[in-house]
Amino acid sequence: MSEDDWLEAAMPGDPQGHGRYPLSFNLGWHGGIHLQAPQGNDGQRLPVRSIADGTVVYVRQPDAPNDDPQHPLNYGDVSGRPVWTSNGCVVIRHVTEIGVNAEGVATTVTFFSVYMHLHAIRPTVQQNRPIYRKDEIGDAGHIYGEPHLLHFEILCDDTNVQSLVGRSAGDLNLSQNGRIDAIYGDIHFRLPTGSLIYAQRPAANVVQPAVGAAYTAAAPLFVSLRYAAGDGAAGNCGDAYLRTYHVSGEVVGDVLEENDGEYGIYTEAGRIVTAYRNANSPQVPSPSAVYELLRFGRTIGTDQLTPANTPHWRQIRYPGGQGWVNLNAADVSKFSDSDFPHWIGWQLVDDSADQDSRCDSSTIRTLLDANNDGRITPQEATARLGDVPIQDKLAHVIAKYPTEWDAASFDHRWGWLRTSTAENPEPLTEDDFSRLRSHLEALSFWQGANLGIPSSHWHFHPKAFIRHFRKCGWLSVSEFARCIPRRSLSGVTNWNTAHTRSTTHSRHLNEFFRKYLGACPKRYVHALAQIYIETGLLALMNEGGAGANHLYGAFYGRGYKQLTWAGNYKKYGAFKAIPDQANPVYGDARITATSTHAIDSGGQVMRWAPRYDPAIVSNNLTHAAESSGFYWVTKTFRGTRNMNRVADLSFSPTSVAFNCWLINGGGNGYAHRQQFAKYLADVLLDSPPLAGSVQFTYPPLTPPQNPSLCQTFPPTEIPYTLNGTVHYDRQVP
Repeated sequence: MSEDDWLEAAMPGDPQGHGRYPLSFNLGWHGGIHLQAPQGNDGQRLPVRSIADGTVVYVRQPDAPNDDPQHPLNYGDVSGRPVWTSNGCVVIRHVTEIGVNAEGVATTVTFFSVYMHLHAIRPTVQQNRPIYRKDEIGDAGHIYGEPHLLHFEILCDDTNVQSLVGRSAGDLNLSQNGRIDAIYGDIHFRLPTGSLIYAQRPAANVVQPAVGAAYTAAAPLFVSLRYAAGDGAAGNCGDAYLRTYHVSGEVVGDVLEENDGEYGIYTEAGRIVTAYRNANSPQVPSPSAVYELLRFGRTIGTDQLTPANTPHWRQIRYPGGQGWVNLNAADVSKFSDSDFPHWIGWQLVDDSADQDSRCDSSTIRTLLDANNDGRITPQEATARLGDVPIQDKLAHVIAKYPTEWDAASFDHRWGWLRTSTAENPEPLTEDDFSRLRSHLEALSFWQGANLGIPSSHWHFHPKAFIRHFRKCGWLSVSEFARCIPRRSLSGVTNWNTAHTRSTTHSRHLNEFFRKYLGACPKRYVHALAQIYIETGLLALMNEGGAGANHLYGAFYGRGYKQLTWAGNYKKYGAFKAIPDQANPVYGDARITATSTHAIDSGGQVMRWAPRYDPAIVSNNLTHAAESSGFYWVTKTFRGTRNMNRVADLSFSPTSVAFNCWLINGGGNGYAHRQQFAKYLADVLLDSPPLAGSVQFTYPPLTPPQNPSLCQTFPPTEIPYTLNGTVHYDRQVP
């Protein structure tokens, strides 16, 4: 199931089409969307769950339904018969991270999720207590008599819209590259007027081809590069996709797909570097820097791209054809989804002047005014709000307007309903207005919640918000700590220890994930299951025994993936272009100016000096992470390369076993790795959380030198004859 398919299945909309964002049909502001609880395989309605870790800041238990027509919650049926609206409500404050700035300071964001119209709330949901992603909140209730419905919204204040979006007004600044304190999702490029597009692919090291261009851009164009990052159908989980846009946001032609475009980033980076070497260029870029150029459109870490104008040729659509363009040309600006690009629809709307419940935003009203007469009739509003392209535009609106849950401002916000207008041709009588007041007061919570933000604040389309930020993948310190099992074959790890280790390592592991894995939780599970056994659950960065009595000696395991053997250290040094030492100094006495060391287990040796000190792979956590990512994407097996290919298979003990074999043959800590993977999947994947101790089976890696399971790729399914137990004890304070 693709990411979009999963989201639609998890968050189906109100089948009546009511409760859309950011407006109701009478053009009143509506802060969220109405969702229908989906049915499970047993036909029962699924519970409402928390979208992320957070703290419960408000709980209102629902009133019991009744048939009293005068009850404030029996409101909304023109025939006068009771139609119940559930008033159970939970508000959660979420504090998390989406990246780090150039100084390594985390980009922290705070937002709130609101769950309204709950029919029941779980007793574990209590004010001022923590709640975790996927925890049950309660059951969806009634909205004007319709069952199994929920009002769901996402909101934040001015400070946090700036942190989340990178700006608080207007379009994205195109005169410079996008933000670096958060980079995720699709990579976007602005091609200025005059950009040259060529019919044939230029040589990898050529910045300005000698042949004439097939097309010269008559106006700016935008190009979006999306790496699948594990999403999509089998066989396409490592592809790349390029889409071209006009300034208006109109798409130019069809999407171009690069088969294995993500899986092959390392190979393509090597091709570019080789082209420079073969041309005897005075400057040859480092493969790692070129890898980042291809992955992010620019370097974002410590690598320097030299020469800075190393070309990044991609085939794109242009008006009337397709051809090759240099996405690293001097006047091309680079962005990511973290910049909320306006040309793909994102808009910050803060032009509501009267601050009542009626939408007076000229930006939004222009979208709905189909005939451009300056008036929007109820029929026009209904038609436009039901139009799918308009719904998509509105889903990308981030708007600031008053909450609908503030009883104190009711008269100011709803007084317009007593006046006849084009949008409201049948004004409410005083009795009707009084009934509406009683109804909305029974649903309001703003004063009681005391969220500490203004009643007029920023709203996001909830489904669009979740779809967007699932592309981020950056885990906060606390979220990373929750990934460390409390009980495992490695022993007991309490919260304080887990949090301390996460504080040390989460940034560097996040950077490893962002560069080499993409925002793919399934890949995270595979990577961490291996890292945990290699590092003793992040307790150490050096192999125990420092290689004593082993052929690899001083080139023992270091870093998150325990890089081992002089040959692998040499390859990593070449990848990062780590310079030789003028006066070699090594922390390990076994390495001298003339000493030789085993390249690998094959028996050949090499002199190491004057290369870098291998100790940096454990002493410097950036190198600990980079060396691990390098190993992950360069590992070759069964005629192919890149361990993400294995992680992108259907998650199972079989795929975990295959990656265990790739790391070290599978013999060392194999049971631990399988157990870690089970635990991590429970935390990071989307299935409902498990509890207690659960037995499971998994396949053997026999015979040891060439396991039957690993003789083909995809792996050969064999019987699961080994038994294990995973402990789902929560890693929480």
